[in-house]
Amino acid sequence: YRWVYGAMQIMKRHAGAIFLGRARLSWEQRYQFLCGWLPWISDGLGMVVTLMAIVWTGLMWASPTYIDVPMPALSAAAMSLFATKILKTLLLYPPKVRSGVKGAAMASVAGLSLTHSVGKAVWTGLFTSGKPFLRTPKCEDPALFSQVLRVIWQETSLFVLLVAAMISMGFDRGFVDPAVTLWMVMLGVQSLPYAATLATAAISARSNARAEKPPLRPGLAAELSKAA
Repeated sequence: YRWVYGAMQIMKRHAGAIFLGRARLSWEQRYQFLCGWLPWISDGLGMVVTLMAIVWTGLMWASPTYIDVPMPALSAAAMSLFATKILKTLLLYPPKVRSGVKGAAMASVAGLSLTHSVGKAVWTGLFTSGKPFLRTPKCEDPALFSQVLRVIWQETSLFVLLVAAMISMGFDRGFVDPAVTLWMVMLGVQSLPYAATLATAAISARSNARAEKPPLRPGLAAELSKAA
């Protein structure tokens, strides 16, 4: 959140130098700035798409006579944005980071889990200034899963709403209309970053629980080994 918020502040304060050529930055340097920020900005746009999708689905329920499923092109565009983000990680991480396919997949889950935090930081950074510096709590006590859920309550709520919207569309509209089916798929795709947040929280809490277990005494460990 701190990195993204700071980047948005830089973009606002130095927009003339970056976009209008009011500094001795080369076009290559401007390109690198934008390439570094675009993935974060896309997460901000993705959060807007998610909120609009939930609201639109609710309106289709409330007023089906006047509100219909959006054009398939809109659903396809949202899914293309998501697919591009995933494919970039899966294609670039193995050769550039030497992570292997498994490492690239795990990196994708970790990156997706931060989508909501990044999206919030983008919009907060664009429309506010002077927010306090947020220190990363590296030495904070490990949290249990119940404690972690309180931290990610926004992601959990959005995940539940998206899944409920997808299921309700299936019961209400069925699978006859391809546009409705595509809309349900889009809702499912939009829920994946929030599912990744829950998965990452569960993995973190499980690791913390293991780390908190006291080690066995050498003698007790030998006795348990013999008993086994």
